[in-house]
Amino acid sequence: MNNLIRFSPRTNLFGLQREIDDLFDHFVPTNRNSNAWVPSVDLIETEASFVLTLDVPGIPKDHLNITVKDSVLTIGGERTAPTTDEGTKRWRTERRFGQFERRFTLSKHVNTDAIEADYTDGVLTVTLPKVAEVAPREISIN
Repeated sequence: MNNLIRFSPRTNLFGLQREIDDLFDHFVPTNRNSNAWVPSVDLIETEASFVLTLDVPGIPKDHLNITVKDSVLTIGGERTAPTTDEGTKRWRTERRFGQFERRFTLSKHVNTDAIEADYTDGVLTVTLPKVAEVAPREISIN
């Protein structure tokens, strides 16, 4: 009697990925196991503005800061690691914690005086309004 083993490409690929990761971890030091992290960012452009959206779950609004200086928008903050009670064992931690900072060079088309930010459900949305186009004017000669 033959035993049949069901083939699953997904399972085999995940196992191969783990083996490759382990191989690279052995020969090439990485920060995969460090607490460093950087939130993901989306950037879209509308007719009136540019909109940056950052995923920053678990960070209170007062732990985020946004500054503009010399046409550079800087968004920073800190997500603190949860504390565990004495006698509690942590078996796995995949979430990243610590400070982060993202910098974006702004074009001359951004009205830096009108930048707005909104924070809802762990998502920070920064709206960068565009400068109104100045139409050329014709100058009459006297």
